[in-house]
Amino acid sequence: AGQWGTSNVAWGAANGLVDGEVRTTATGVPAGFWGFAGYVKVGNDVYTTCLDWFEGADKKRAVSSLEVRIALEDTPLISWPADGKTVVSVGKSGSIEMAVLRPVPAGGGLELRFGVLNPLQGRNASAPTLHVVGCAFSTTHSAVMGVPGDEGLRPLQVFAPRIEVFRMGQSTPNPGSNNTLSCTMMLNFLQSPAKRHFYVVSNLKGAFGATGAVALSDWTGANAHLRVAATPGGTPGFGYWNDSAKTVTSYVVASIEAGETLHMSMVVENSPAGQDSPPIYLTTGGGAIVSRVADPDASTVLAFPVRVREINSDPGYARPLLVLAARWTAGTSASQATQYPLQPNRITLSLISTVTCHMRTRTYDAISITVANFSNAKAPTGPVALSEIACTSPPCVWEADSTTMFAATPGGTPKEGYWDASKFSLTLYLLREVPAFMLASFSFAVTNPAVGQAYPPLSISSTGLRITTVDTACDASLTCLVPSPSSLNRHPLFVEYAAFTITKAGQSNPNPGA
Repeated sequence: AGQWGTSNVAWGAANGLVDGEVRTTATGVPAGFWGFAGYVKVGNDVYTTCLDWFEGADKKRAVSSLEVRIALEDTPLISWPADGKTVVSVGKSGSIEMAVLRPVPAGGGLELRFGVLNPLQGRNASAPTLHVVGCAFSTTHSAVMGVPGDEGLRPLQVFAPRIEVFRMGQSTPNPGSNNTLSCTMMLNFLQSPAKRHFYVVSNLKGAFGATGAVALSDWTGANAHLRVAATPGGTPGFGYWNDSAKTVTSYVVASIEAGETLHMSMVVENSPAGQDSPPIYLTTGGGAIVSRVADPDASTVLAFPVRVREINSDPGYARPLLVLAARWTAGTSASQATQYPLQPNRITLSLISTVTCHMRTRTYDAISITVANFSNAKAPTGPVALSEIACTSPPCVWEADSTTMFAATPGGTPKEGYWDASKFSLTLYLLREVPAFMLASFSFAVTNPAVGQAYPPLSISSTGLRITTVDTACDASLTCLVPSPSSLNRHPLFVEYAAFTITKAGQSNPNPGA
């Protein structure tokens, strides 16, 4: 705030000892006066505080002013004392100059409050110094003894701009599902449309949506989403989604105070493939540029659709953009009705997925499931009818007729699959959403081959949503083995070799010569 000092400088119009300009309101000063001027120097500015002048040998005194200065570094002043008269001027160094316009009794308290605008850079607290200057005296008083112990209350302590809180959660870890991403954030500085402040949430890996404005909401009802827009000064309640960059940008259109907590959410579509939660970042722009990685928010409500097993109690599933891998789980199997050659045979398939299967999403147009390697089974190429398997015990109680889930072609006739005689395979196209852990069980007809054979290892694969198995091996193309039944005769396309077996032998007459 400048170096303070006091001194006497000789001056006088008569003898030419003049140092700068000295002005006084005293009247009756003769042309040949001389005297001394006390002054206070701040930087290059000299301020007269009192004046002693002489007429011959007679000393006369005229007090011009009493100045009080408080050093406030380089903080711009934005409000003034209530009386509107006390402040004389604000120095370039940040000092405030005040002239006492009325007596201040000795020992009397004097409280002055000044509103200042903190800069957007962190800095340590200042130790304000009070300088009281009068005729023939100058005193300096430090305010260190009155500085509060609380760091945040110390005068002109400015914390570095930072994001105090940034948490994110999600509504579902299901692949290909619409997912509500929830964000809670709090910053320690004012965010203002005048400063063109904005937020960028980035690295939303595995999220999908149409590039452009995306609707935001506030699940608490506080309407925080109406404080931002997709463009500067745009319509409140939106962010801008960039699908290639996997970012959402929101511009502040209504001021947000430091320390104010905001809650906002948006809907994206999850990846069709399983993935771990990526590190998601919030970055601010427009004045203060700060960034922080999201903490998981386990308080978000999971809408994970579970029919059979209660697994959504795991708070880890709330981690943003964690996507569970789709798997055929326990209960997925294949079996047959008969092992005899050339006999009509019914193959039964039971399928249970760990995730909800959507018939189409933004990332795929259809789901097809192919079960292959029904070696030497006989059926004409084309649609084959699917027959319902009666439910006898949970979990199939959740699905009345599995056959209506499937068709031989995308969007085709329900209750059919497509048999490829050259590949000995059955392909099914999903016609509707199938909730997680719902059993789909059905059968179809083939004819066993004439020649006996060992059971072939069946494989299962899918397109669109890639589903693997839990308990059996899969190759690089995600073609997996179908779990086998425990009974050899129940293995699909295990066929006994044709043979005669003597089951009974006897005779009609034991007499000799008969």
